[in-house]
Amino acid sequence: MLGADVAGMSTTAETIVAHHAGMRVLAPSLVASRESFELGHEQKASHEEVLEIGL
Repeated sequence: MLGADVAGMSTTAETIVAHHAGMRVLAPSLVASRESFELGHEQKASHEEVLEIGL
C-alpha cells in the first residue's frame, strides 16, 4: 500500500501527507533488534528469538 518494506511510526504520517502533496520522500531508517544492543549479549539472536520479542 505504501510501497515500503518497513513503516516507522515516527515518519508514517509525514510521508503520507508529503505523498498526497506530490512530494518525493526519502526517509532512511535503522531497523535493529533490541536484543542485539543488550550489554553482555555475545550470541546473535536467531530469527525465532527476534520474532518472539516483536510479538
